[in-house]
Amino acid sequence: MKKVILSIAALVVLSINAKAQDEAIFNHYIINPMIINPAFAGFDNDKIQLFGHYRSQWAGNTTDKYSFNPATFNITASLPINEKVGIGGMLISEKLGPFERLRGQLNYAYKVSTKQYKIAFGFSTEIHTFRVNNSIASSPLTDPSDPFIRSRTEGVTIFDV
Repeated sequence: MKKVILSIAALVVLSINAKAQDEAIFNHYIINPMIINPAFAGFDNDKIQLFGHYRSQWAGNTTDKYSFNPATFNITASLPINEKVGIGGMLISEKLGPFERLRGQLNYAYKVSTKQYKIAFGFSTEIHTFRVNNSIASSPLTDPSDPFIRSRTEGVTIFDV
């Protein structure tokens, strides 16, 4: 019982500084589970898997010179190295109005098999590039002298594990 209480306390302490993330919207989790879980990299021991996904919402909405149609493009590759190790990679491009994000992800999975179950542990590392399109500077809704907007038009790159 002490271990359970200590585990819950540790989880609460670690999540105090947690922040929400704005992620791409996908609805193909059953077909491509590596989108949400890096442990699926190379999960099928006998095949290399390649997936591609493109989503454009509100297609044809070009009435405004600032097109705010969300669009997401994703390419995923997964391959087994041996019976216990799999690797995968993913490239995601997102566009929402003037905001553009490019993510590259590498996944590593270690699998443990028993007679009845397959269990996998995954590790993922990503590099994000986030930028704001220059068209936002000419928008009447933004202040072009805002230092935050100026820094984002140059782009920000973040490494995440």
